[in-house]
Amino acid sequence: IVSLVLIAELHRFLVTMSATLPSSTDVVNSMSPVANGTMNRHSLLKGGQRSDFSFPVSDQTWKPFEVTVVESTDWTVLVIVFDQFYEYFLNWLAHYRKLILNHLDVIVVAGDEFAMKKLQVEPRIPAQFRLVRTSLITETAGSIPNYGRSIETVQVHSISERVERGQNIIYTDVRSVWLSDPVPVIQSLQETDIIAEADGTTSEAVTPHYNTRFMAIRTNERTKTFMKKWKIALQSSKWNEATFNTLMYRELVHGIPFPPAEFPNGSEFCSPLPEHPPEKAVVIHSIDKSPHLKTKRRFHNRTMWLLGRNESVECESGCNASLLTMTATLSPAKKGTQKYDIQVNTLKAIAQLRPEVDIVVFSKAQEVHDVCKSLGIRVVENFGTNPYGTPFLHSLFQNLEADFSQISTFIGYMNADIIFDSNLVLTLRAIKEARDRMDLKRRILLVGRRINVEMASSFSNEHPDSFNGSTDIDSYVSRLKSRGKLFGNNAEDFFIVTPGTFVWKEIPEFVIGRPGYDNWLVDYMYHRANSSDLIDITSTVPAIHQTGKDGNGAGHKRKKPDRRWNRDRGNKQYDHGRTSFARWMTSWGRDNNSVILQRRKTKNKDK
Repeated sequence: IVSLVLIAELHRFLVTMSATLPSSTDVVNSMSPVANGTMNRHSLLKGGQRSDFSFPVSDQTWKPFEVTVVESTDWTVLVIVFDQFYEYFLNWLAHYRKLILNHLDVIVVAGDEFAMKKLQVEPRIPAQFRLVRTSLITETAGSIPNYGRSIETVQVHSISERVERGQNIIYTDVRSVWLSDPVPVIQSLQETDIIAEADGTTSEAVTPHYNTRFMAIRTNERTKTFMKKWKIALQSSKWNEATFNTLMYRELVHGIPFPPAEFPNGSEFCSPLPEHPPEKAVVIHSIDKSPHLKTKRRFHNRTMWLLGRNESVECESGCNASLLTMTATLSPAKKGTQKYDIQVNTLKAIAQLRPEVDIVVFSKAQEVHDVCKSLGIRVVENFGTNPYGTPFLHSLFQNLEADFSQISTFIGYMNADIIFDSNLVLTLRAIKEARDRMDLKRRILLVGRRINVEMASSFSNEHPDSFNGSTDIDSYVSRLKSRGKLFGNNAEDFFIVTPGTFVWKEIPEFVIGRPGYDNWLVDYMYHRANSSDLIDITSTVPAIHQTGKDGNGAGHKRKKPDRRWNRDRGNKQYDHGRTSFARWMTSWGRDNNSVILQRRKTKNKDK
């Protein structure tokens, strides 16, 4: 009876593989050993890692899902976390945070509910990471017989789902260590569909044998077909890596191994190595078969286990996670003047939005330092300027990205005469949720129109125009808004982005406070709709512009020696530089308490 059952199971497996794999008469990738007659299916199966338990998958689990295909040249890091390996995820995270890779989107998939609960309250996860549950019905963590199969199934399904959406995926196991950015190596290996770590050979006749613990997959029709067949084959196969290798050599995909010097395999990791990792190593992975204690000990012995080191795991002293870190530049002004009062008013108002919104001021003037110190606001002196002393826009943003991208979902710049209320926080939360659901792209720019409000020539704490901190910020803004006027859609006084949105090598060296750069940036984002989203938040975020005696459009009126600095460098690229050209906009829901995101219904007009 046992023999008959085994024969039946083997027959079912072979039938399934035959249905999902091309026949031997199909065209084979000329780069693979199959073309040279050096490899056969059985040698691959023989070398695979055996699993002694099955994972039944119901039809409901694999129910087809609708996806939106988005062409992209970016890379998305996919890491799957199960409770059993949670501390390894934290170790990987500690290494990742040291690298400050703002150009990468990271999706963390919780493989079970125990892991999800920990991840939701984990303070060390950078704010821009996307946290999602697996869409599969998986068992919760614990010592259960089919736990290994659950990991493999979630891995294959998660990769497949995102390849279908048009995302280029870097899949990394949590039992790996990133010593440097792997993207330059991946980008250098052009005209490849799948790049995977190699574990040597399954026999003398087969090279290489791929493992599935670290790989890069470029999305195209070939890899989409590959992922579908891998997902189907895994339902009946107990040998995940053997199935992967069979598909790699039988499918029309161009697969190559990572360079072994930069990506040492698990076997090399377990062999005697120096105390420190190899000099060229980019990613090092522990072997799957290693017991936890041995794996952890190997990381410790090679100075790659960072848990417990404050400089690697915890935030620097005094840092707190925020939804937005905003910056502004203040001009030196005498106390009691209108300019002084307006700038202080802005700082007091935005301080009311803490901790969700924080403010950093860039200035080298002692008067500005004194004002900010009294309000508990950080001042940064190290930033670049043009020969006339006007700050470079890219220098401000690059400072923010270096210091705050790991703890803020958004970063931004605003003029020092703009005031927001708590509707900014509500709107940012709604946009973050849409981005986490992948309704929006990773790169996002938020802009909006301002409301001009004529301010008194001078106002102290007792003046109605002054925000003294004792009144509610929403009531204060509502009062100013009632006497203000919505300005044109070609004047943008604030820019809020997700870290890594602006590719500064593509952007001229603009300076702040001079005309021309605002419309150029909006136009820049408009023409990059394939990789970014431009959102107009005017309808839900009142941006109060405190109009002083120099009136509206002061930047156009000032007789500064560098007043044409931005226009001379912008090459007149302003044709889509108005807020009305944003393809997305925010609005209030039917309850007037929730913010919704929607596409513009009509064609963009210069209204």
